[in-house]
This record gives sequence, structure tokens and C-alpha cells, in this order.
Amino acid sequence: MTLPQYQSISCQMHSELELAIMHKLRLQIHVRENNATQSLIIQPYDIIARKGEGEFLLAIDETQNKISVRLDQIKSYQQLS
Repeated sequence: MTLPQYQSISCQMHSELELAIMHKLRLQIHVRENNATQSLIIQPYDIIARKGEGEFLLAIDETQNKISVRLDQIKSYQQLS
């Protein structure tokens, strides 16, 4: 799947995701995928920039797989207890 050109996210969202990483918080995120939204439970561990592609959230999903999600594809997120 080819993603559209990367759109920067808000500084607030970036800061909140960095705090989730620092505090080892689990998140439920809602990600745009094609014309649908996918819900994932993740443990984020880093944010990286890939030249020409944008910024990505690196995380481990519920099945212990490492995943990367482009930040501008995240529609919403919430902290889980």
C-alpha cells in the first residue's frame, strides 16, 4: 500500500506519545488503513524518522509482534489501565 505524503502531527500528540513511551503505557490506537479504521492494543517503545517517509511509532502488539505505524495515520489513541 502506498501512503499519501506525510503530514506532520501536532506537537501535543507527539509529546503525549513520547510520554507514553517513557512511562511504558499501553495504548489503544485507531489507525487509518485504506478506507477503514483498525483498532490496535500496543506497547509503544520508540518514535523514529525515516527519510522521505515521515515519523513512525514503533510498538509491540498484543501478539508480541513488533510493528511500526506512521504517526499521521493514527486517528486517535487512549491510555489503557
